[in-house]
Amino acid sequence: RSIVYQQLSTKSAARIFGRLVEACGGEAKLNPGVLMGLDLENADGKKRLEIGLSRQKVKYLLSLAESFASGKLSDDGFRLLTDMEVMKQVTAIKGLGEWSVHMVRKLEP
Repeated sequence: RSIVYQQLSTKSAARIFGRLVEACGGEAKLNPGVLMGLDLENADGKKRLEIGLSRQKVKYLLSLAESFASGKLSDDGFRLLTDMEVMKQVTAIKGLGEWSVHMVRKLEP
């Protein structure tokens, strides 16, 4: 969510995020494997454009998805780490910065 919302109005970002969730089959199915299976990097860009994502945001989303799929990052792991440790892990991923970390921490249960 934080990647989609970067540098966009809340209204625009919410529409784009809604289309991304819909493309994944619903919020419950929004996970790294499904996201990586959407073929967002297709040469014609059709799916990416239908959703409303820029090429750069697709790269950032897929990089994040790959980090979760590989186990480099995990929701459970975040809960066990200090804010500084989360900051270090998340900001190591291209396209994610301090704002993203604050969003992750804010949305945690």
